[in-house]
This record gives sequence, C-alpha cells and structure tokens, in this order.
Amino acid sequence: MPKYFEKRQPKHSLSGINFLKSVSLHADSVKPRVYQFNQRSRENKSKKPLIATFLMLITTFLSLLLIFCKYFSLNLFSNLPRQKIISQTTNSAELMELPMDQNPQKSLPPCFQDGQSLYQRQTPNNKFGMYMVVDSATLSMEKQITEIANLINSNGGDWGYVLYPLWINNLEEKEWETFFNLAKENHLIPIIQLHPYQYDQDYLFSQLAKTASFLNSFSWPSSCWIVTVFNETNAKDFWGENIDPEGYARVLAKAMEIFKEENENFFILNSGFNSSSRSGPRYLDEEEYLIRMDEAVPGIFEKLDGWASHPYPQPEFSGDFHNPPSWYETRDQISAYEWEMDLLKKYFEVENLPIFLTETGWAHKEGEQPKWQYKSAAITAQYFDDVFQNVWLPDERIVAIIPFIFNHASFSNFNWMTIEGYCYPQCDVVKKIEKVAGSPI
Repeated sequence: MPKYFEKRQPKHSLSGINFLKSVSLHADSVKPRVYQFNQRSRENKSKKPLIATFLMLITTFLSLLLIFCKYFSLNLFSNLPRQKIISQTTNSAELMELPMDQNPQKSLPPCFQDGQSLYQRQTPNNKFGMYMVVDSATLSMEKQITEIANLINSNGGDWGYVLYPLWINNLEEKEWETFFNLAKENHLIPIIQLHPYQYDQDYLFSQLAKTASFLNSFSWPSSCWIVTVFNETNAKDFWGENIDPEGYARVLAKAMEIFKEENENFFILNSGFNSSSRSGPRYLDEEEYLIRMDEAVPGIFEKLDGWASHPYPQPEFSGDFHNPPSWYETRDQISAYEWEMDLLKKYFEVENLPIFLTETGWAHKEGEQPKWQYKSAAITAQYFDDVFQNVWLPDERIVAIIPFIFNHASFSNFNWMTIEGYCYPQCDVVKKIEKVAGSPI
C-alpha cells in the first residue's frame, strides 16, 4: 500500500475481521486502572470494575451495530436491479447521457432476427462513410471524426460510417473508448478493420479471442458490430510475406466462431482483396485465392454476414472513369465488386451478401508523392460525383462506401482533408448529394 494511504488509514477500520480484531484490542485497552485506596474508600473498590466492564460492553455493542448497519446498507443497494438504482438516482435528462447498455429508456434492435440482419430488413441506411487513421502524422481523432460526420451526414444524412483499423496486438482501452464515444456523439457507425503483426495460427487464434472480448467491452452506437477480418491477404505485403489462402480460410472461420460466441451482434466481413493483381511473385489472383480458401474450409463464404471489397480504379488508382483502357476488365475498375459477386455465385452459389466498399477512391496529384498518372483534384472530384450518383448509390447491394483516406501524411495524394484543414473538391461533391437519414444499424 502506498505511504500516503497508510497515513490516512483510520485507527480502527469498519470492515470485516480487521474491525473485530480492533474491538478485541480496544476491549483490552479499557481494563480498569488500579487505584490506591485508603481505608475509608475501600467500599467503593468493588464498584469501579463493574462500571468499567459495563462501559466496555456498551462500546463493543455500538461498534458491532455500526458494522451491521454498514453491511446491511451496502448489500441492500447491491441486490437492487440496475434499472431500479438508475431510476432512483437519475432524472430523464441524465438517462439520455448513459451508455445504451445501461439506459433502460433507450435500446437498439438486435442486428440479427429470424435469420436476417438489419441490412436485409429494409432498415434506412446512409451509405456514405470514410476511412480514418490516427497517429502522429494525422489530425487528431476528435477533429477527424467531427469533420467526417459533417461531411457524410450532410444534406439530410444521418448515421454514416467510419472505418478505423485495429492492430490486434495493441488493444488500448483509452483510445478505443474515446473512439466509440466520439462515434456515438457524431452519429457514425463503426467498421473495425483488423490487422495482425504476427501470422502464426495459434497466436492469431489466441489474439482474436482477446480482441473479440476487448471489442465486446465497449458501448457500440450501432446494432451491428461490423468487423472486417484483416486486409488484402492475397498480397504478401499483408500476410507476413506469404501467400496462404488455406491458412487465411482457417483463421477467418475461427474468427467468425470466436466473435459470434462473444456476442451475436458481431457482423463479420472477409478481408477486402486486391482484385486487380494477377498471380506473380507477390500476389495470388483473387479468383484462385477464393477457390483454394473454399477447398480448405468448405462453405466458408456462406458463413459471412457481408462482403468487403476494395474496388480501386486502375492503373495506379487513377483510372479514367469514363474511358478505361480497353484491355482492363471489370475487376480492374471502380466496380470490381461486381466481378467478385460473379465469382461467389459461379463457384460457391453464394448470393445476396450486403457489400461494404471498405476501401476505394482515386488518388490526386496534389500531395507529397505525385505520379504522372494522378489527375488533379478537380478531375477526381468529377469522377467521385459520377460514380456516387450513377454506380454506387443506385446499387441496392452496396450498403457502405468507404473512400481511403480522410487524412494521413503518408497518403497525402489520397487525402480528403489536408493537415491544415483544407478539404479537397470531392468534399463539396459529397456535401451536395442528397442523403438518407439512416439509423444506427
């Protein structure tokens, strides 16, 4: 115990066995003093021990009474239902500030009901979202979330999406409590993109269990707790310098099992894949990758709640939306998810998965690392306008559109907002589009 606590300890603690010991010591301390009596006061000698004994009994009784009162009052309140305590100690204004899981007046529908998710139950949904990262090279978390909400919840919108990556070996409670609180305050539905540092299967299984428990400990602002399990695993860059579709299939299956056992509201997506890369030294063609996944874990794709897709416009994230190269296929363009849906239907008879575009968008030449293929922000803004209004928003299969990235110094050519707080023209495009007032799905 720290010294400053020792100094403040009461002489007699009113708790349990320690108090009973103190009572015993106290009783010893009040033994009658020995007096020298003269002959004339000898008759009073026998009365004084009786008085001292009586006082000792009174002291002991009062002390035990204090213990009883304290114990009874604590247990009385601890045995009350939580909602009853809240109703006795808070008013209605204070209730609205309580986390939803502690608030008896405010609750969300379950993510899944009668075998269907909220996305299959025609729930109002604002498709607009944004990818964000927070570190020393970005705007603060509060600044980013506030600006993202102002952007994607503009013009009639409400409850858009924010994707935030989580490295599963770095579970920082304070950071994530802040994130969930800010998401709730700003009416944003979280999507968590998991990232590993190690790729050993036993380690991943163990760490995924810790991650599921960790994410289950927070008050989510939404009914569906959306988690996408890792990132572009058909590239060596994102799977420990290996290509291992069989290993990833086993990890994905285990992740679905772990998260669903932790809480049935978890809504699990695959890793978004690199759809445009063909097989080579550092990539495996997504088509072959998916086939090998299903061979390792038959029916793996039937178990998913939704599909994560990364449809980037190639080449170099700068493909001309109106005039793509004639040799480019659908898988190389901003609608690559259509090619993936065809694969799922053709090989695995999987249809009607809600589609989450968990990364997408154009690079612009404004930034620290421009390439000759990059076009001006004014042109990419036109591309965004066309694809939102003519491709993504009309497609009822798509439920979330997450451009990469809101703000990061290392990806300045993809940024939507600069470190100085300037928002590129594509922000104006998004603000002008009429949106749906969604709900916290």
